[in-house]
Parts: sequence; structure tokens; C-alpha cells
Amino acid sequence: MKELGIDVDDSSVNFRGLMVPKGTDSTIIDYLAERVPLMFNEKKTLGKMQQTNSPVRVMNRDEVIAMWQERQIALTDLLAELKEE
Repeated sequence: MKELGIDVDDSSVNFRGLMVPKGTDSTIIDYLAERVPLMFNEKKTLGKMQQTNSPVRVMNRDEVIAMWQERQIALTDLLAELKEE
């Protein structure tokens, strides 16, 4: 689509991440938030991503939260006129 001059975002990109159950201790969440992005510093991980043509975009917790909040707004607006039948 970009080749045709249509401005598109990365909505169709598969995101990878971790989720934990509600109520998980904040020390565990902080530990994961610090450690998980480090795997993208490893050649083996980057090689696997490259083999599958997967883009690498490492985001911190705040960036992920902001991204999903923005998408929620965009999708709510986009789908507002849909009606259940």
C-alpha cells in the first residue's frame, strides 16, 4: 500500500510481549519489564527475527500502554457506526 502512496501504519504487524495475571506483584512486573527487552540484544534472537522478516521494535511499558490506548481510540471511532443485528 505504501508503494501506492497510501499512508499506513504498522497495524498488521504481529506484536510479541508478555502478560501477567492481574494482581501480579509489581516487583515481578518491573523485573520482566527490565529483562525481557534484553533478549533483543542477542544475536540468536535477532537472527530468528531476520529469518522470518519480522521487524524488531522494542518498546518499554509506557510506550506499549500508550500505543494500545491510541489504538483503542482509533478503533472505537472506526467501528462506532457498526450495529449488531
